[in-house]
Amino acid sequence: MPTQPDLSQCQFAVMSGSEVINSQFLQLTPAEASHISSFVLLVWGTAWGFKQLANFIKGDTHVSD
Repeated sequence: MPTQPDLSQCQFAVMSGSEVINSQFLQLTPAEASHISSFVLLVWGTAWGFKQLANFIKGDTHVSD
């Protein structure tokens, strides 16, 4: 029977296919995935809003998308 390698000595630890399939990210329900994506969009939107506010305060007339 093969022994488990000492991962502290490895520069990279690569997951096997069965480990990826059993990953928590692939076990998400649609509701959980929706909550995560909503949070990511909220953070992105907040950062965009702060950028727009900073440009307004600076008087920057360059329109960025």
